[in-house]
Amino acid sequence: MAFLTLILSGLLMIVLWFEVHSNYFMSNREKVAFIVAGVIETFLFIASLLGFIGVCAKKQMFVVVYVTFLYAHFLVNFGVAAYFLWEVTHTANKDIVAVCEETVRNSQAKDQCRGLFNIAKGAYWGFAIVGLAVEAYCTLIVTRYLNQLRYEKGEGKRSRHLARQSAYDAFHKRFSSFDDPLTSPDAAGDNKHRYSTLSTSGDEPDMDNERLLAHKPMSENETPISVPHFNPYEAYDKKAQKGEKEAIQGTLDRRGSGSSAATATTVVEVKISREASEIEVGPDGVPAGAIRPGSVSYASSPSGGNRPSSAAIRSGIPF
Repeated sequence: MAFLTLILSGLLMIVLWFEVHSNYFMSNREKVAFIVAGVIETFLFIASLLGFIGVCAKKQMFVVVYVTFLYAHFLVNFGVAAYFLWEVTHTANKDIVAVCEETVRNSQAKDQCRGLFNIAKGAYWGFAIVGLAVEAYCTLIVTRYLNQLRYEKGEGKRSRHLARQSAYDAFHKRFSSFDDPLTSPDAAGDNKHRYSTLSTSGDEPDMDNERLLAHKPMSENETPISVPHFNPYEAYDKKAQKGEKEAIQGTLDRRGSGSSAATATTVVEVKISREASEIEVGPDGVPAGAIRPGSVSYASSPSGGNRPSSAAIRSGIPF
């Protein structure tokens, strides 16, 4: 419909403006009438173009402009048609009779002349009524399309509003149940629809992180997950124990190689625990509190030699 009115109004606009600029024998009254008709058809062409764009892109504002101008154009055409019908029926009747009386001498030919003008008057009546009826019907069609477009726009807004409202209700219902101890899933004993930060469905098996978040005790049938104890100082302790063991062993080896009296060196296996890192070592590399070389007492043996005393043997140092 918009495309049809676009074509027709464009053609009428071109014809009217061409007549205004090319016909120099018009009276002022006729020229004003042609100019007014050209302006109306120009506005109808612009409104039809907006309506065609609005129908293709479903722009409600463009369709509203098109429908509004269609109603205005229909009212203008109705007024123009009524004016010309009144002119043809009343005013032009006298001119028709005068023309037929002056030009035709035969009485039978005069009747035929008046009948011919009456046929032209009836044709104009039919053309005006059919044109107005078609324009009114097209205007109603475009109005119906505008109402349908408004309904679709309203339904779209309503559906989006309902979707946002349902999403908000679901969000509020999901997270507000944990704040109320009476309506929470754990209080009712139903864990089927229990949610946590790390779970997405209540049908999934409970994980340990969910249990920690929900403060739920472990059941008897579930096996706890063993987590090894993490000691951040373990690597440092091992390195310190290894270095200290090598230092003590080197000191003991130097002490044993410098003594001519000791031919056999007792192999000392030092087992250092976590508390060994707290043992203070003297400047000479001997742990504090140990029996130092030179202070070992020797006892006489029956074979005539000297043997170390029991205190020196218990100290575990070379002699």
